[in-house]
Amino acid sequence: MNEVTIWKLKRIENKIRQKDVADHLGISASYVSLYEDGKVPWDQELVRRYRQFIVNYKGADK
Repeated sequence: MNEVTIWKLKRIENKIRQKDVADHLGISASYVSLYEDGKVPWDQELVRRYRQFIVNYKGADK
């Protein structure tokens, strides 16, 4: 399992929608999907912010 897949599963586990990530990063949900499916690479800064959002996410039920 690659690192992108691991982070995608963490996002899903925490019930974070792609739209939530996209809104935080200022990109489209489809661009998040393309990244998580391994179809487009992201620069290191965007990856860092993506992971940071997942780690620090405080949802409505958390």
